[in-house]
Amino acid sequence: MAERLQGKISLNQLYDLLISAIIYLSKDEEIDKFKLQKGVFYFIWKYSNYKNIDFKLIADKLGIEPNKFGPYSENIDGLAEMLQKKGLISIKERNNSLLFKATESGLNYIDLSDMGAKNLLNDIHNLVGKLDPKTLVFFVYYNPYIPSDVKEYFTSKSEIKQEFENKKEQYVEKLKLADIIDDSAASLILSA
Repeated sequence: MAERLQGKISLNQLYDLLISAIIYLSKDEEIDKFKLQKGVFYFIWKYSNYKNIDFKLIADKLGIEPNKFGPYSENIDGLAEMLQKKGLISIKERNNSLLFKATESGLNYIDLSDMGAKNLLNDIHNLVGKLDPKTLVFFVYYNPYIPSDVKEYFTSKSEIKQEFENKKEQYVEKLKLADIIDDSAASLILSA
């Protein structure tokens, strides 16, 4: 997978990448469904830019669609369940929330020989670890580096966007305190 994909990615390559993302994002601590879905979405966004692949093509292949909490894919949930059956992650329920955690077998299973993809995953892993689920969702909704048309499409069915609008300054402050954004990115978010 280290070679340049020339703007294309096969379904098998994409699912291998997703398996690595799901396992890697949950390698240190349990993450909930919000963090899993939004972390994978943001990773796929960054990966598509890194490999010069049309993000909309990847989103279509994964079945990522607008949902009441932003971008969501049943395929990611299904893949997580398959990884659990293979013993590569554990899934448990706590307080009406599903929690995902990589197993030792899962960590040994993934192939991160593409250092660029590994660096992206590491960045997203750190982001997911620093933010509470709702602030992570806010970051995906208002990320100043994702084009407006992409954000607008994937948040078009959102039931929490108005709440984010009303509390935008509070969420921006959380992102700044977590050292996720700087003052210039904060200005871009607040002016959007």
